[in-house]
Amino acid sequence: MEEERWRLLNRAITKAKVILEGYAVNEVFSSEEYVTCYDCVYYLCHSSTNQVKLRHGFKRAMEESLVSVAKVLDQRLTNVTVILISQDRHGRLIDQNLLQCFLRYYLESGEEGKIAYCAMFEAILEDAATYYSQLATKWYPTLSWDNYVQKVEQCKVGEYERAAKYLQQPSVERLIQVVHSEMIKKYADKRTAEEVNSMVNEISAMRMEDV
Repeated sequence: MEEERWRLLNRAITKAKVILEGYAVNEVFSSEEYVTCYDCVYYLCHSSTNQVKLRHGFKRAMEESLVSVAKVLDQRLTNVTVILISQDRHGRLIDQNLLQCFLRYYLESGEEGKIAYCAMFEAILEDAATYYSQLATKWYPTLSWDNYVQKVEQCKVGEYERAAKYLQQPSVERLIQVVHSEMIKKYADKRTAEEVNSMVNEISAMRMEDV
């Protein structure tokens, strides 16, 4: 009977974690389940050994739940932040104050907050890299190099002005480096290779004419 009570309590704890993490929005504890949990705890507390085990189990469950819920919250805030920045990049009106609050929340939340901020910023960089890589793929084949570079500089200026409103300066600079890498560095290397191949072909053609 005691093993059955422990099993019921562990099942209730698992259900509570699922609800806290947001995976079962419509799930709630029934009055019958509350009574069952109360009865289990009441009877198990008759033993001093069980009392210690219950306290430790409750403490561990609370710590695990807090960490797990925090991770879910971090992921949701990261997703919202990336979406807001993307919308801002596309010229849509966003709540700048809300975005600033998200980022300030992490920077002012101690060491754990800074770790979460770094993870969020990596997601921001990844989204920016994808966007500007796609833009470069679209522009590079259709523009002269001079026009292409001019449009890239316009992108970098726009990205800098937007990011400076809600990111710290080191983060802004890293973001601009990503833009430069995706749009200039990759294609500058490609352009150099194309120019070398063109020179080789010209030299080959001249030699053939001499023959």
